[in-house]
Amino acid sequence: MSSDQVYYLTVALINLILAFAGTRIKPTEGKVKATLFLIGSFFAFAISWFLYSLPLTLFIEITSTIFSTIFVWGITIFSFKRCAVKTPWRFISLLFLLNIIAQTFFTLEGKLSYVMHTGSLFIPIAFCLCGYLFLHKKAQRTPSDIIVAYTFFFLVIVLITRSILLETSSELFSLTIASTQIIWPIFSVILGVFLLLSYTEEVQQKLTKESITDSLTGLFNRRMFDNQFKSLLTALSRNKKFGALIYIDLDKFKAINDKYGHSVGDGVLIEFSLRLKQSSRGEESIARVGGDEFTLLAEDMGQDQENAYKNAQHLALRIQEMMKKPIDINGLILEMSCSIGVHILTPDSKDTQREVSAADTAMYQAKKSKQGGIVFSHQSKQAIVLV
Repeated sequence: MSSDQVYYLTVALINLILAFAGTRIKPTEGKVKATLFLIGSFFAFAISWFLYSLPLTLFIEITSTIFSTIFVWGITIFSFKRCAVKTPWRFISLLFLLNIIAQTFFTLEGKLSYVMHTGSLFIPIAFCLCGYLFLHKKAQRTPSDIIVAYTFFFLVIVLITRSILLETSSELFSLTIASTQIIWPIFSVILGVFLLLSYTEEVQQKLTKESITDSLTGLFNRRMFDNQFKSLLTALSRNKKFGALIYIDLDKFKAINDKYGHSVGDGVLIEFSLRLKQSSRGEESIARVGGDEFTLLAEDMGQDQENAYKNAQHLALRIQEMMKKPIDINGLILEMSCSIGVHILTPDSKDTQREVSAADTAMYQAKKSKQGGIVFSHQSKQAIVLV
């Protein structure tokens, strides 16, 4: 067996291993077909390299070209599906057929330089599409996706450069022949490994998100609230600033559940959460800590106590105004209100349990007094702001 045959068999084996590795992927929801195109693409690429290890005939050369073209456009279709972008089947099918026809024609004519130029035209189109999709269209982009995108772009540059050198400098072109024998297997390995890692990272991101967010509303859960609250107290102490912990409870929410059912109740919680997020200034952290209880952590309420109370009151009033707007749940119009307890956090606040208890007590005091009430933890039961 010649060294060239060993090389072709080695690259074929690399791609075959990557194809089988793809079968071990646990696809995320709606991405089952994407993995099939990934596996099929690497399997086709493995066949194209394996054919070159056989005694070379015109038939084998054309067949190998067809399988390598299947790899290129199979990976392109995979990229569209992986990035959840509608696949332009007609456009890709047309390019695939033109690619096959052109390379087959030039192979039959023995014009190998034209075969190379054809590849340097169609492969960059396909791989630029792939790189663009992973870099700009994939919703949950991972670090591996970025590496995949730039791997596509790198190979595009190599192919176009070699095509130009073939026409402009035969000496420089001959120097690149050895390098391309290394680049293709490296390309396969980098692309395959990081595409597989992308799935792993996506699952990790999903698990991380599920561990810190409430599944219904998408807000932070109690665990994340506790972590952020501790971090906030540390930041307030370090920066000598005042913050605010706001506890919010929906009024008569149980009655909504009892009268209309939990699906309507869930709709109310989701809508209220969206309104809280929309009214947030960005530096505020919002969490759902109970059934219909929410918290809002405000980091920068000022550097003195007087401004902190004014800013916190303005924030609480803004939440109340937001809640006054009727809620439409599948045509059912509901008018809701919420009770709010506000606790000002000072640079000396240290005991998280005591601070949370103060805000919680203020909220229940507001709830007992009147619907739509706002109570500051430092106030007496008579000092209630009503909206």
